[in-house]
Amino acid sequence: MFPQGRYDLWWRGAKIHKHPLAGCCICYLKMERVIPMQSEMPTEEIVLNILHNVIDPEVGVNIVDLGLVYGVEISGNKLRVDLTMTTPACPMGDMILDDARRALAGLVPADAEIDINLVWEPPWSPDKMSENARDHFGWD
Repeated sequence: MFPQGRYDLWWRGAKIHKHPLAGCCICYLKMERVIPMQSEMPTEEIVLNILHNVIDPEVGVNIVDLGLVYGVEISGNKLRVDLTMTTPACPMGDMILDDARRALAGLVPADAEIDINLVWEPPWSPDKMSENARDHFGWD
């Protein structure tokens, strides 16, 4: 089913463990996707795609569609993501940052650095949301 080698197993957006046989019965039932351990840095598109799996638990929408991802920079073996929250008082901020860090960990080589930078400028506003997020809330 999968090429031979070690794989990171992901379930609900979080890496659960490394496994030499990704098709085993127990893991197969719980897997959302299997990502081979990476040997090179991802593209910005891949980073944004994986961040679609990070959900703001208060509203049930991913952080990309909410407009919380302000920038992605890939340089050498460093991945930097600028994120914001809908408000500085966001009670789920730490959880969202941890979920983003876990989601990104499987995209980079083991020796790469992940820097998630929490920014407040420009302030978040609903106009930063995607059409999908607006539809979720019933906004035109």
